[in-house]
Amino acid sequence: MLQRAKGFIGARGQQTSEQSDAASAWVRRVNASMARLHHLGVAAVPALRRELLHGNGQAMSHAATALGRMKLPENVVFLREQLAEQREPVGRRAQMVRALAMHKDPGCLPLFLGLARVDEPAMIRAEAVDALRDICLLTDGSADPAVAQALDTALQYTKRFGFQQF
Repeated sequence: MLQRAKGFIGARGQQTSEQSDAASAWVRRVNASMARLHHLGVAAVPALRRELLHGNGQAMSHAATALGRMKLPENVVFLREQLAEQREPVGRRAQMVRALAMHKDPGCLPLFLGLARVDEPAMIRAEAVDALRDICLLTDGSADPAVAQALDTALQYTKRFGFQQF
């Protein structure tokens, strides 16, 4: 995140200590805000859901992160319902997949498998594959051949087209 903050303020490459301090301060402020939202818990959920559904890029991303960090079962239900409707733009759906993935819920494995299909947009597929990987790491792997196939397909795309095209 610090590198993104540095890029945002134009501090890539050579940087002054003032630029580094500004980037570090920004990262601390964002992290503190996220922690406060997380600690508000259920009281913050309606506002975070609204922001996820209607907010701009960065606010939407922060709302997705906060919803994911909360790991509330009702957020899993909400996110699954939103993803099932498939009416949201790709970027918003990818944020929803990312938030859902933070729950590391093995019950979402079939959903992530569906979202990891090659006919899904790359942004969504990448988030779904990350979720599959994380769940496998958490549960000591999976004997499900569909999981192995999805991860293998992701690796093949990465090798064939490079990371940017996945």
